Amino acid sequence: MSSADVPQIFWNLANVDDENTLTFQIKDTDVAYVNTLRRMILTGVETLAFNSKMNETGATTDVSILTNTTPMTNEMLADRIGLLPIFINQESWNPDGWKKDEFEFRLSMENDTDHTIPVKAEHIEVFQKGRADEGYIKYGPGNKDFFLADPITNDTCLIAVLKAKQPNTAPQKIEFVARASVGTGNQHIRWCPVSQCSYSYTIDTDEARQQQYFQRWLENNKKLSLDSLKDEPGKKDAMIREFQSMEVQRCYKVNEKGEPNSFDFVVESIGTLPIFPIVERALYNIEKKCSKYSGELPSDVRVVPADARMKGFDFYFPNEDHTLGNLFQAYMEANQMETNEISYVGYKVPHPLRAEMVLRVGVDFPMDKARDGKQTVARAAISRAAAGCALMFRQWREDWIQAKTRPIGTRNRESLRLNVGNAKALEEAAARVVPPKAAPAAKGKRVPQKSAFYGKLQEQTAAQRAAATGPQSPTYGPGSTTPFYAPMSPQGGPTTPLYGATTPLYGATTPLYGATTPLYGATTPQYAPTSPVYAPSSPAYAPSALPAGWVEIKNNQGPVYYATVDGEVTQWNKPTEAYVPPSK
Repeated sequence: MSSADVPQIFWNLANVDDENTLTFQIKDTDVAYVNTLRRMILTGVETLAFNSKMNETGATTDVSILTNTTPMTNEMLADRIGLLPIFINQESWNPDGWKKDEFEFRLSMENDTDHTIPVKAEHIEVFQKGRADEGYIKYGPGNKDFFLADPITNDTCLIAVLKAKQPNTAPQKIEFVARASVGTGNQHIRWCPVSQCSYSYTIDTDEARQQQYFQRWLENNKKLSLDSLKDEPGKKDAMIREFQSMEVQRCYKVNEKGEPNSFDFVVESIGTLPIFPIVERALYNIEKKCSKYSGELPSDVRVVPADARMKGFDFYFPNEDHTLGNLFQAYMEANQMETNEISYVGYKVPHPLRAEMVLRVGVDFPMDKARDGKQTVARAAISRAAAGCALMFRQWREDWIQAKTRPIGTRNRESLRLNVGNAKALEEAAARVVPPKAAPAAKGKRVPQKSAFYGKLQEQTAAQRAAATGPQSPTYGPGSTTPFYAPMSPQGGPTTPLYGATTPLYGATTPLYGATTPLYGATTPQYAPTSPVYAPSSPAYAPSALPAGWVEIKNNQGPVYYATVDGEVTQWNKPTEAYVPPSK
């Protein structure tokens, strides 16, 4: 398969401060597959470490403590040595070809001074195996190929501290020999190449959708409405900040089934291996693991009839855990149950201390005797699932290799804080949904007489006020008791509900009357999105144009309304918010 045929999986790669932390997105896939990658990075990538596990004789496996006169026990000292990160040259790194006896790591330090001496990884000497008659010879490049200094402190890891020599006492001394082994994080955290590997659902920054979640959260969790916060801006700001701190993560991007399909990954290496080979090796190992079961199942996979009413079989996979179980279950459910190849799939890990995973496959087809209760059908289903997963992660690995050639952005560490969108945008969205409360009659902005619009507005206003209007249905403006009359032209009333928020939003306290159906303001609810707001259908009499005495002029910012008040032209945001000029 050429690189052009591989779908793009990895998007928006960016280094954070340095090359030891990388962020990226994985799009258009299932959460089970993303979690498989996360688990494999944490537990399935091979690195080097000193295995300090105690064996049956009480000695440690890779670390031999020859002398230790510090207060630490030998086991504690060996454990500290076992946690030293060992740098790996990715260009020559081949975990399958590493020979444990190729290098020997030695340290011997004694403190006969009057001050303390720190024992660090930089004091370890490295010896390489020579010819048979040479034994181990000192490694030419020294230990800097294995133990890197911190870029900030310029120090290597601290192993112990030797106290100053006291009179009439022997000096403190440490001496050990160690060899490095290949392992994975599944064996012990000392082999884990990352300090962080996590993902989160990509937050949907759609303003309207976040507004719906915010309003629902207020009502369900805080027992508040947006209207109740209108006069308390401080409390409203606090609610928005609290919502954005965590709750907004529930507003994530989803597919047509409502399932998450975009994921934000953060991977931080401890420095032993760069991130690109870490992820590539993890993808390769997933593919390798799946390929193991893509043909005839290995002989160590035990099969027994399912202990259930349905017809099926339990497959016991030794040395496997949730990583493989969850992957196979998700793939078979999405690709084989829907096509009726199997009737059921599920997995479990019977005991957390026993490396064994059980996959149950149902083949209950009472109407199909050729497949009903047949073990061969279940075996074939697992083989096809394993082959499909292997192919999928091979494509992921090919795309990851291509991702290295794409532009890689940069981010600072502060940007890793939860991306919750724009708080101001959320507040403004809330303000747009909640109409303003009733207030005293507004005052329009006076238009200077020197304005170029003034004369023209005077003429248009006078002409409109002189126009005949039918005194049919009185409509009251907020803050006014004098009705103005609109022509009796029908404008549709309710039939089709438009859905949005879930609770009533309140407006003014004075009802605005149409023909016979009142449209209520504040203390009576006027519903906004998810309670229905009705679109026109049945007639309700309302003005078909601007009320008499008003002029609308559109500019780049939208329409502006003008009216003559007490002989002067004034500017308004909306005609219904202002004093209404009386009709003649």
